[in-house]
Amino acid sequence: MKVLQVTPYYYPHIGGVESHVKGLSKGLSQRNIEVVILTSRDRKNLPEYEVIDNIPVYRAFTPLNLFNTPIPVGLGKYIKKIKPDVMHLHMPPPVTSFMAIMASKKYSIPACMTYHADLDLSHIVGGKYIVKFYQITLANYTVKNAKKIIVHTKSYQQTSSLIWHVQPDIIPSAVDYIKFNPDIDRNIIREKLRINDKKVILFVGRLVPHKNVDFLIKALSRLPKEYFLLVVGNGPLLNKLKNLATFYNVNNRINFATNVSDEELPYYYAASDVFVLPSLSRLEAFGMATLEAMASGKVVIVSDIPGVRELVVNGQNGFLFNPMIETDINEKIEYVFKNEVLMKKIRQNARDTVISKFNWNKVVDKIIEVYNSILNL
Repeated sequence: MKVLQVTPYYYPHIGGVESHVKGLSKGLSQRNIEVVILTSRDRKNLPEYEVIDNIPVYRAFTPLNLFNTPIPVGLGKYIKKIKPDVMHLHMPPPVTSFMAIMASKKYSIPACMTYHADLDLSHIVGGKYIVKFYQITLANYTVKNAKKIIVHTKSYQQTSSLIWHVQPDIIPSAVDYIKFNPDIDRNIIREKLRINDKKVILFVGRLVPHKNVDFLIKALSRLPKEYFLLVVGNGPLLNKLKNLATFYNVNNRINFATNVSDEELPYYYAASDVFVLPSLSRLEAFGMATLEAMASGKVVIVSDIPGVRELVVNGQNGFLFNPMIETDINEKIEYVFKNEVLMKKIRQNARDTVISKFNWNKVVDKIIEVYNSILNL
């Protein structure tokens, strides 16, 4: 079987969807399934074709990018050239999937789609009207013409107007729990940053509005001085967040690690005590970084929002907090550090959860079942 993964962005672009596609593709190739990646050429210095982790990657010329949505040109010619048996689309952003689903119809190639999240442009003037137009045009057409829809959690499907009328396959994402594990030396990064005596809070993700990192910086300003925030990621809000740290007089209690490689990332998880995901947008539908932290044996404190909340059983393998109540996150953070016995138990429960529910072997099995089902339609 030859499977074409069509994704708006791919490595070296970093994000939850990119991590999911990379992990899934690796798992499929280990089952002797031929995998090819088709994505946008969102940076001019990226090659049109290369091989990453023994998987061919094609990048279509992308002259335009609107609202973080690449507009690739000529996807159809790549699909015709690759001749896959099955196409697996990943959305959002919307345009890449829309172009691919049209090509799937033209060349009679069955396609399924993982619906990773709703589009959210609430931070842009007129954003809700742009989203509405996208939903009734490109997105609606793509959803209707995919043979199968996959969504990571039931709660997200039930609260997403675009897909609540369909009956999707509920298949979570997964994480490499060997790469992310509790036995990694936690002192390498702590010594490098001179934070051995600190209580370290970790955030991992792009520095964009929906991640709500400004909320976390404000929360830090109300915690005692022994608390330190390690922010791993980069994005358009970097300078704004640095200025905010200065405004709240916590700039000496934050480190912005903007160029952490994929190989280095497990060491940053190891260096932390607690992982926090403060997101409050529909764009945060699952939380890959949360799984990585849990696999690393960390206490996670995450927003109580659809999708994300299904990773955590509150008080057992992590904590949920109300992202709109500022004091709630601080109370959870301080409670964890005051209860070392509970902290140890939650760390172990978190890792056990990942190994039992969110491992690639189980996820790949379920995805292959979807491929076989659409081939037999």
